[in-house]
Amino acid sequence: MPGANTFLGRQPIVDRRERVVANELLFRSEAHRDRAVVEDLDHASLTALVNTFALLGVPAVLGPCRGFFNVTGHVLESELIEFLPRDRVVLEILETEKADASLISRCRELKRLGFSLALDDVVPDDPREALLPLVDVVKVDIPAFTRTQLRTTVRALRGGGRELLAEKVETQDELARCQELGFDLFQGFYFARPVLLQGHSADQRQLGLLRVLELIQRDAENHEIAEELKPQPGVSMALMRLTNSVIHGRAQRVARIEDAVVYLGRRQLERWLTVLLFLGRTGGVRNPLLATAVHRARLMEILAVRMEAAQPGADLGDRAFLVGMLSLVDALLGRPKEEVLAELNLEESSRRAVLEQEGLLGDLLRLTIAFQEGRFPEVEERLEGLGISVSVFQDADQEAFAWQTTLLQDLQGTA
Repeated sequence: MPGANTFLGRQPIVDRRERVVANELLFRSEAHRDRAVVEDLDHASLTALVNTFALLGVPAVLGPCRGFFNVTGHVLESELIEFLPRDRVVLEILETEKADASLISRCRELKRLGFSLALDDVVPDDPREALLPLVDVVKVDIPAFTRTQLRTTVRALRGGGRELLAEKVETQDELARCQELGFDLFQGFYFARPVLLQGHSADQRQLGLLRVLELIQRDAENHEIAEELKPQPGVSMALMRLTNSVIHGRAQRVARIEDAVVYLGRRQLERWLTVLLFLGRTGGVRNPLLATAVHRARLMEILAVRMEAAQPGADLGDRAFLVGMLSLVDALLGRPKEEVLAELNLEESSRRAVLEQEGLLGDLLRLTIAFQEGRFPEVEERLEGLGISVSVFQDADQEAFAWQTTLLQDLQGTA
């Protein structure tokens, strides 16, 4: 695992169909850094990243996607960088670097070795123009441009086999505008931001799933739950496939929806239904909202289970997973969370955690959101407040990411 004071976060990068195709690796050696020792910390981050790949393997760190990793000139010069998986990692040259002869020479060498390069945070009149012929991806800092400047810049940058990535995309309108301009890739929190839809006709599949989740919340009979699922063949088939995946190795496979409901039990059924609720969105199993929600929910669950010893019988793990998933339900459905949770009849402590981020579950939600957004100083503070060590958090995050990767593979074909 990474060193005792390191964090490895990931932020999704999506293609024009809003499918996750890469993740930016947010690697920090310490939450608080002194500028006087920045080069040592850069080296420590690189060392930890190389060690992480060596210990866990590329699939465990990246899943099926490419990984973008910020690099300074100091890091680029390090021989350690040559131990990274060159076919899977994209090296992002930071905006603070000068395109001098030394940096250009090193970039040429890394290209010869098979590495892909990206130019990070490109702004108007960017001084790194000399690097453009060497990079594979140009990351454009969208807020730094006027509409006219952005259109002109995209026109100038297109061609040469380069991909254009729009970063800091925060709204659906910005995404649509960048798609229209011809960007290939997109990064930002637009997919997790709620867009309230006035007069929106709700998706029947999602409404059906919400009805089943409400039945579970009020402890309805198994046959009632099964009857509500039967008119939803897509959901039923997905649930059967997931159930048989869970019981892999048993001689007898589940063939009826009633058996799946009984076998899974209420908490597991609730878990899979919340996952399936997110599955119908654009991008299918590779949509960034599903990936974010699943990782958030599983990370919260793992941490809650580790804390459950202090509160025996609190059922923290299952509730933490549900809170993590429902924390993004407004972005999924385009409706206020209060509305959706009222329909679900969610128990009070979980409801307060989702809406107000209150209580222990609310604290875990704040922690995971800060981590997913790369706010590492806040992560460190919240870990200390919860009595969770960085190493325990690292293990939990890696387990959550591995579970997310496996789950999304299992969900292929169920959308």
